[in-house]
Amino acid sequence: MTKERMILYVKDNLMAMGVTDQNMELFISDALTSAITYCNLGNDIPEEMEPYLRRKVKNMINYQSTDRKGTPSNIASIKEGDGTITFFYDASNTEETVFGLSDSDKKQLKAFRRLRGYA
Repeated sequence: MTKERMILYVKDNLMAMGVTDQNMELFISDALTSAITYCNLGNDIPEEMEPYLRRKVKNMINYQSTDRKGTPSNIASIKEGDGTITFFYDASNTEETVFGLSDSDKKQLKAFRRLRGYA
């Protein structure tokens, strides 16, 4: 599958799920380029990579729509006097891991990875 077809395929599936965003195509292109570079793929992109890309782009869109700290995983502290709740944000949901390739992403992409020189 070509890069352009994969972008349209992922975009159509995200829109079918009700996900809409102005930057969707840019996010898909960025995620796909990162995956192609990591996996040493040429122009032949496996169709089986679509679920990974769909989830990755959905996470990017969700992160973009939040306060950009990520998603809180645990409550760090609660103060009753002024009604303050502080959340703990761990490293698994930072901007770097959402928009870049995390260890989890690399594990998922390992099945598609090719060694350089062995096309």
